[in-house]
Amino acid sequence: AGGGVTIEKGCDLMFDFFMQHPELELHIYGTIPEFQKAFFDKYRLCDNIHLHGFVAKSKLQEEIRRYDVGIHFSRFDAYSLSVGEMTGAGLPVIVSEKTGISFHIQEIGAGLVSKLELEDINRCVERIRTPEVYNQMVDNIDKYIKSSPKSYGERVVEFYKSKLNG
Repeated sequence: AGGGVTIEKGCDLMFDFFMQHPELELHIYGTIPEFQKAFFDKYRLCDNIHLHGFVAKSKLQEEIRRYDVGIHFSRFDAYSLSVGEMTGAGLPVIVSEKTGISFHIQEIGAGLVSKLELEDINRCVERIRTPEVYNQMVDNIDKYIKSSPKSYGERVVEFYKSKLNG
């Protein structure tokens, strides 16, 4: 997972899930705001949760490629750049239903969308760990990237142009 390590970004849910599943590893990139550090201290004791702190974007892409799945459990998010970075690196993702890019993840088959509940998170983790499901998502991401899609910004500009000219 990458970005700000905050309650708003659902990091507490990720950490709670991984505390319950020591057989899985979680690597987090980003900084914890000073006012939330005390809350997240308890998770530092888990051997399977690795907090890497801030990493430059140029190095982050290299780091992300080493992992299997990206996770973003935002409680509210207009659009998530970190999800775009993870899928751009070829990682299938699990995102919350509150992550603004979730519709796009479903549309291209690049991952799964979870409710902000540990039971549903578990369902998504189990499903994405199924080789057939995982491999299909990787193939979907590769096909999407090779199709040279228009960026989100380009699509927004086209939308408004069509409304103005329509």
